[in-house]
Amino acid sequence: MLLLVLAIALSIALSMGGGATYIWITETHAWDWIAGHKLALTSAVALTAALTLVNLGLRWLRWTFLLRRFHARVPTRETFRLFFATAAIVTPFYVGELLRGAAIARRYRSLTGVVFWVWLVERCSDVAALLVLWGLATQHAAYWGTGAMLLVSAPWLLARVTLRLPDASKLHTGQLAPGAVMLLCAGFSLAAWALPILSFFVVLKLLSTPGTIATAAHAFASGTLLGGLTGAPGGLGASGSLMIVGLTGANIAPKAASIAVLALRFGTQWFAVALGVVVAALWHRSLLDQLKTSGRVQQHFDALAPAYANDIPAHYRQQMLDRKIGAMLPMLPPADQAVRGLDLGCGQGWYACELARHGYTLHGIDLSEGQIAQAERHCQQTGSHVTLRTYDGQHLPYPDAHFDFVYSINVLHHVPDPHAQRALIAEVLRVLKPHGRFLLHEMNVENALFRGYMSYVFPLLKSIDEGTELWIRPTRLPQVPGGTWQRVVSYFTFVPEFVPARLLAWLQPLERWLEASRLRKYSAHYMATLTREAAAQR
Repeated sequence: MLLLVLAIALSIALSMGGGATYIWITETHAWDWIAGHKLALTSAVALTAALTLVNLGLRWLRWTFLLRRFHARVPTRETFRLFFATAAIVTPFYVGELLRGAAIARRYRSLTGVVFWVWLVERCSDVAALLVLWGLATQHAAYWGTGAMLLVSAPWLLARVTLRLPDASKLHTGQLAPGAVMLLCAGFSLAAWALPILSFFVVLKLLSTPGTIATAAHAFASGTLLGGLTGAPGGLGASGSLMIVGLTGANIAPKAASIAVLALRFGTQWFAVALGVVVAALWHRSLLDQLKTSGRVQQHFDALAPAYANDIPAHYRQQMLDRKIGAMLPMLPPADQAVRGLDLGCGQGWYACELARHGYTLHGIDLSEGQIAQAERHCQQTGSHVTLRTYDGQHLPYPDAHFDFVYSINVLHHVPDPHAQRALIAEVLRVLKPHGRFLLHEMNVENALFRGYMSYVFPLLKSIDEGTELWIRPTRLPQVPGGTWQRVVSYFTFVPEFVPARLLAWLQPLERWLEASRLRKYSAHYMATLTREAAAQR
């Protein structure tokens, strides 16, 4: 159904846009100029297409960002493929973006209301950004003033309607405060719409056409806004014509204006459409599979298990093993076969086998049967003895006060609810002996840039994380009765996983210096220690 709607919209857009373009080029006698300046025209279209890629990336970031701010935690790859495959730009009033949200709601039934209001906020933000840019170009205070007010209030509208919050001061979803949510949404919108204006200005210059950035901004913003009001798919036909009229009103010859708009529309609208068709052709099977699956963590890691080890380079994986084991050993009791430890979410058993090699009695559990199978294979290869079980960490199959220590390596952020995270930690305290320690290893997202990388970029590059993780920040550790977090947190690693082995060795002195400096709180990883109180009430 979704594909049929988009195909109909594309057909209408082709006929309307193509017809309007032919009329303008013919009426302004521009065919001869186009034939003699193919290189300039091709360069203009190519540059515009490159900036359109950035524009689409920003719009995808804004959409995914808004979904997550309001608890619609959809995997990053899924939102990426849906966004680029739907070519929503050629649908009337951009309803294709609403269809994109409906595709998500089909899989996640509870998100139906959220995706609609996110779409509405996006439309309000687009109109507001164009009003601001139009007002700045024409120095018309009423335009940019109205746009600015609408721009900052759009996320507030989403919070009030979707979440029924009593006031905007309670808009705090995820890691960001209300002001940051509003500013980032506004920033994405302004940057996304500034790019085609910049493209328009560059096109005018490449085609040796007079015109300033203000001329380009006025023609583009007015054409896009007024053309959008017609409801034509992507404003095609109407928007382009209005842009030509805007340029001719700035004393640019009709021939030059029509050619400039032709180049712009090919590099923006039609490039976006072509990209959508290509993405849909390449990923249509993946999209259909994603919409059918339930998205459970267990299924994700079962499917990932055979290739899990290949997602992180071997040299970096070994360094992380050494660093994390080195951070844990001083916090553990002296190695003895009577000292029992539990690897919570043991994955493929790398850390459990290493601690077993140091003389500890290790147990490992994981939700994924595929991961446990790989862990058993690793134990056989290394000659390590670890008792492995497939089990849910929130209901540990062990008696009270059974372990001397428990640790987890990048596990808790896969539990998508803060209450469930605290319940899991409470279960860990139950199986710990008095004064036993829980060593929590997590990604450190205190650095906003690294948080963005882990949420939006890393899931596109690697399959380990999906972008739906609920990060646990070292400054906001879950408080659970019966346990006390130590004030000292270990911070380590700054060099990213994609750095080659030789360069990684060269950068280690710098990394050690950063870990010892005041900047250590912005490292990529941390270890926090929770001690079970001796008289903990169960």
